[in-house]
Order: sequence, then structure tokens, then C-alpha cells
Amino acid sequence: MKKDSTKNLLTTSEAADLLAVTPDAVRKWVQFGRLEALRTPGGHYRIPREVISLIGEMKAHLESMPQSSLPFQFCWEYCGTKNGQLDEDCRTCLVYKSLTLCCFELNREKVTGINATIHCKTDCTQCAYYKKLQDQAEQIKRTAMPEAEHH
Repeated sequence: MKKDSTKNLLTTSEAADLLAVTPDAVRKWVQFGRLEALRTPGGHYRIPREVISLIGEMKAHLESMPQSSLPFQFCWEYCGTKNGQLDEDCRTCLVYKSLTLCCFELNREKVTGINATIHCKTDCTQCAYYKKLQDQAEQIKRTAMPEAEHH
């Protein structure tokens, strides 16, 4: 790569510094496809500066919001974290391993043959996490639709 073409590309360490996370977190985001990156001939990742700028802006916005108004938590963050530590069942759960956004959307019948299981202890309709997300969806609908449209 030419030096001119790399001035808008950041190393994982540079990106991590700008986002206040570890370089390992940046590498994992790239490996899971959550963050756009290029690879150097030596196998290192380079992240476009504009991508990091956008993420930094979104992160700052989320951090400025009251905690109760944050829109989403994964099920393992909601149900499986005790004293800041992730429950062992959650670590081995297919939902956690696959980074599935909504555990109740994962079709249990289609996950046979994968070396992981789903560790939900209740039916979705009885789950506090499921009920919380359903309540949030209803609040969004009410907020998005003016009162006159409800009639």
C-alpha cells in the first residue's frame, strides 16, 4: 500500500484508542463482520477513518442518553450477568456464540448439529427479557404514531 492511500486507514490500535476500547475488541468486531476493514499483505487489519468517526459519534450519543432509554440489551446482558460476570450457561449458549440479536427469534428446530445449545430456562412468553422487548416495541409504536391515528 502506498503511504497516501493509508492516511485514511487506521490500525486496530489507533481505532481502539479513538473508541476507548481495546485493540482486541476492534479485531473481534472485524472478525465477526461488525466493523469494515481491509487486510494488509501482512494480514493486519486497517479500518477506514470515516467508519471510526461515525462509530465514535454514535457511541457519544448513546453515552449521553439516560441508561433507561438505551434501546437494546442482548438476552445475556439482561438475564445472564451477575456481579459483572457473564453466567457460564450464557457463555456456552448458541444465542451468545452466534451474537443473535433476539434470542426468541432463533428457531430451535434449525440449530441441530451445531456444538452449542440454547440455555433458556423458560418459554419465551414467560421470559422477563421477552416481555421487556415487547413492551419497548409497544412504546415505540405509541411514540411513532400520533394519538389521532390510534382511533
